[in-house]
Amino acid sequence: MSWLLKNINQYKITKYEILYLLIGIFLSLLMFKTLMIHTDNTQLTDKVHAILTEGRWIHHGNAATKMGALPGSFLTVVTAVPMMIWNSPYAACLFILLTHFLSYLLLRHLGFKYFNSFNPNYLAVIYWLNPWRIEQSELYNPGYLFLFGALYLYFISKMAERRYFWDSFWLAVSVGFCFQVHFSVLILGISFLYLFFKKKISVHYVGFLAGCAVIGVSLLPWLFEQLNGEVQSLQTHSGAYLGRNLVLVYPVIKAALYFFRMGSLYCGRHIFSEIHFEYIQLQSLKMIFEYVFHSVKWIMAAVTLILSFRFFGRLLKAGFKGDKTDFLDTFIFSIFVGVVLSAALSPVEFNHWHFVLCFPMIVFVISGRVHEYLLLNDFKFKLWMTSLRILTPLLFIIWGLFMSFGSRSHSISNDFHQAYLKKYYSK
Repeated sequence: MSWLLKNINQYKITKYEILYLLIGIFLSLLMFKTLMIHTDNTQLTDKVHAILTEGRWIHHGNAATKMGALPGSFLTVVTAVPMMIWNSPYAACLFILLTHFLSYLLLRHLGFKYFNSFNPNYLAVIYWLNPWRIEQSELYNPGYLFLFGALYLYFISKMAERRYFWDSFWLAVSVGFCFQVHFSVLILGISFLYLFFKKKISVHYVGFLAGCAVIGVSLLPWLFEQLNGEVQSLQTHSGAYLGRNLVLVYPVIKAALYFFRMGSLYCGRHIFSEIHFEYIQLQSLKMIFEYVFHSVKWIMAAVTLILSFRFFGRLLKAGFKGDKTDFLDTFIFSIFVGVVLSAALSPVEFNHWHFVLCFPMIVFVISGRVHEYLLLNDFKFKLWMTSLRILTPLLFIIWGLFMSFGSRSHSISNDFHQAYLKKYYSK
C-alpha cells in the first residue's frame, strides 16, 4: 500500500483524475454495448470471420471514400488478434479503448513537460470525458487514430530536442502504420515537412529510413495481394481527383472550420443534432429532456466555438506573421497547415472523422492552457475551475449517456455482441 501511495504522489495522480478515468471507461463500455452493427465495423469483422472460419488473412484495410481500400495488414491484425482470444467485437473494442488510454498517458506525460502548472484533472475532463472521444469508442478505423495523434506529438517533441535514432525510427513506424489506418495521415506528413523545412526538428536519417523499411516490409503481403489481383487499393473513383477540393474551395474552408470545432463542443451531427429520446415513453417527459438537453448543448457549443476561434486564432495569427513562438505553438500551426493543405489536395470532402487524428493534439494544448483559452482573470478563473471539476464532467456524463441511449448508430436496446453473433453465426 505504501508503494502504491508513493507512486500516486510521484505521478501527481488525484482522486478526481481516477474518478474521471473510471467514468470515461464506463461510458466507453456503454458505447460498445449499444452500438448498432453497420458497414464501418463489418468491414473489420468480415476480415476476422475469414480468419476464424477459413484461416484466410486479408491484407488490406477498410474502404476509403472514393479511394479504394486502405493498404496493409495493420487493421486486420489489431482487430483479429483480440477477437482470436475472445470471439466478440467487444474484444476489439477493448483494444481500441486501450489505445485511447495509452494516448491519454502520453499526453499526460507531455503536459508536465510543456506546462508549468499542468493539472491532469483538466486533461481527464477535457480529453478523456469529451463527447468527441467517447463517441469514437467503437469498432471502426478512426477509433485507432487517437493513439497515432498522441504518438506523433510525442516523437516530434523528442525530435525538437535532439537527433536520435529511435525517435526518428518510431516516428516513421507510427506514421507508417497510421497510413494503414486512415488517409488523414496526410495531415501528419505535411506537418512533418513544415517543421522539417522550418528547422524545428532534427531527423536522424538512418533511424527514419530504418522505420520506413519496417513499414515497407509490413506492406509486402498487401503488395502480393495486389499483384494477384485480389483487391484494388488506392484507386480514385469517378469524379474524384487530387486537388478537387481546392477547385471547389468550400471543402477547404469546411476543413479549416473543423480544426476549430475540434477545440469546441460543436460535435459531429451524429452525436449532436441526431441524439433522440425515443426510448422515453412519457411524451411530456421526453419533450422536457429534448428541450433542456438540446438548449444547453447549443449554448455550450456556441460558447466553446467562440473560445476556440479566439484561442487558436491568436496562435495561428502569430504563425502567419512569422512571429517567434515556442515549439508547441509552431507545432499546432503545422497541424493547421496540414489540415488545410491535405483538404486542398484531397479528392473527397472532409468530415469529422478525418480530423480525429488532430483531436488529441488540439485538446492537449487547451488542457494545458485553460486560463488562456477562457480569457478570464484569476478570480473568475478560480470560479470557473469549480465548474470544470463539477458541472463540466456532469454535462459530459449526461451527454455520453444520451449518445449511447439513442443516436444515429446507438440504441439502449441494442447489444453489439449479440448482433455480431446473429450476423455471422445464426443459421
